[in-house]
Amino acid sequence: MPPSGYDAVVELLLLALLGAGASAITIVSGFGLNTVLVPAFAVLFPLPLAIAAVALVHLIASAIRLAIFRAHINRTIALQFVPWAILGGIVGALILELLGAIPVIATYPLFGLTKSVTAVKVVVGLTIAVLSLYELRRGTQEAGLSSVGISAGALASGFFGGLSGNQGAIRSTVLIRAGLTPLGFAATGALAAIAIDLTRLVVYGTAGSITAIVADVAIRNAIVAATIGAILGALLGRQLLASMSSARLHLVVGWSLVAGGLLIGVGAL
Repeated sequence: MPPSGYDAVVELLLLALLGAGASAITIVSGFGLNTVLVPAFAVLFPLPLAIAAVALVHLIASAIRLAIFRAHINRTIALQFVPWAILGGIVGALILELLGAIPVIATYPLFGLTKSVTAVKVVVGLTIAVLSLYELRRGTQEAGLSSVGISAGALASGFFGGLSGNQGAIRSTVLIRAGLTPLGFAATGALAAIAIDLTRLVVYGTAGSITAIVADVAIRNAIVAATIGAILGALLGRQLLASMSSARLHLVVGWSLVAGGLLIGVGAL
């Protein structure tokens, strides 16, 4: 039975609130929007449509973040990161297309969704968690990566983004070590996110899902609500970043990455 008018409005308000909170978190940590919104959309719509819809919200939200922070893009690091991230995204997405699916080690239910533990996620998650703990122990005194290190990290971020969708945490692992200011971290990360998302969406070929979304008023309204929330969350996140020192950002992102890495490893992200 379709929801009543009142229930539909409540659902849209909840999606807007979730989008706002997740967007604010994403600006500070570099990842999180997809994780929060996919379960919420999957409660209301079939999972393939939910994933495609959230991919659109994620892309739009990244574009909004880029528009807000564009003046703070670190062009040197962006030029070292983005081309290699695109290349990695193409390779990862093509491998996923050839495989059809990544072999699953185990599955379990979480918030009404079936989560999968794969060897790729275990390796990626543990690597992120261990590297983040190492960086937290070392502190910010030696911030900075060589151009080779940034390019290699970008290649890995794009590759695993295309292969398993886990690009945000890896991207943040690299960019937080590159010595960026808080606003530069958000701006350069948003540019990289757009590049990887566009690359993998083109390779995946999502025309069927996009057509279904265009024809469905309810899911279009949900996308609009979540996107409006993401805009408000981005504005809130900007205020948080503007008042945050590089050392504080290092701690926030570091511990977020430790948690995110562990959640990726067990298949929750």
